Amino acid sequence: MNNLLQRNTLLFAAFAVVLIATAALFNACSKQESTVNPASEQQLSPQDLKINNTIKNFRDKVAYLREHPGYKSGETMSVDSALWLLEATINYSHTFPNDYYGQLITDTLNLTLATNDAGEVDMNELAQKYDEMKASISAVYHSKAIDNKGLVLVNLEDISFKSDEVTIEVVAVTGERTNESPGGGVGIDGPFSPDDNWWYGEDKGKCPPHTWEFDAAKQLQAKMSLAIPKPTGNFFYTNLTTIIKSGGDPDLRRPNDPDPEDNMYDYFLYHVSSQNGDISDDVLCMESIEMNIYYDLLHELLFNKIPGEDVPAGYCIESVISMTGEPANEDEYQVYYHFGTFQFGLKVNYEHGEEPSEL
Repeated sequence: MNNLLQRNTLLFAAFAVVLIATAALFNACSKQESTVNPASEQQLSPQDLKINNTIKNFRDKVAYLREHPGYKSGETMSVDSALWLLEATINYSHTFPNDYYGQLITDTLNLTLATNDAGEVDMNELAQKYDEMKASISAVYHSKAIDNKGLVLVNLEDISFKSDEVTIEVVAVTGERTNESPGGGVGIDGPFSPDDNWWYGEDKGKCPPHTWEFDAAKQLQAKMSLAIPKPTGNFFYTNLTTIIKSGGDPDLRRPNDPDPEDNMYDYFLYHVSSQNGDISDDVLCMESIEMNIYYDLLHELLFNKIPGEDVPAGYCIESVISMTGEPANEDEYQVYYHFGTFQFGLKVNYEHGEEPSEL
């Protein structure tokens, strides 16, 4: 009992330090989320308006070429522009990032674009490939045995070039819609209640005796996923960018940590090492207070640190694709850490009267 009391005292002290370090930090993502106007009152920025018009113009061309297959437009564009149009148009037309989701399912598809002698893509080719991509995404989307599902995002990356074609990786994320609200704030009064004592990872569930359901990493993913969407918002994302982070990365070292070698909140993501002391069940079991503090740190990472350092200005967190808890070895030391895959993008408001439709 004395050990538990001492540990909780240290947790409260550490939490106070976390608050001091992060309380004053805000960025455009969090400010925009709290001040977004209803769609009927929303004023589009010149950039938002240009993106809306570019996508709608491309969509009109796709529809025209679909109806007039013999017409040759003669228009060509760079591969980068072609990828942007494919990704932006499918997200504009058919994704619902503003909904709350439970589980997320990721599908990876391949798409090949033919290029001309100048290495560019013909508009007729691009229009046909957009329809092919949409059909492929629709097929995997409708194959999911989820009653209330939504398409969360589609991300495109070129993965190989040849003299006459480029192969594209298409990542489609389907989510299970939920009516659950985020609950709680950040810090000590966060979303985790006193009985939320979770094993750090490995899908072991609750602290010993293990329940073998979820784990601390997946619980943090689920709760943070509920803090990102704004169901009253009317926006979509372009320029999607995948960011991967893991506890122990030097760039995730938490500033102003009074003891950098105590295995307590040393990083923005969970990381403990036998180099800093024995790794007991007490260390690997994340009590509710710890869960709320790591939720606070994850919130700081996703809403402030990454947008300020790893992605271009104006990019915001779109979704937490996955979080896992892993054991590993670093030199001769045993380590346990959280590993996260996060999706960021440029948030763009819809023009009034526009909205996505189901596939």
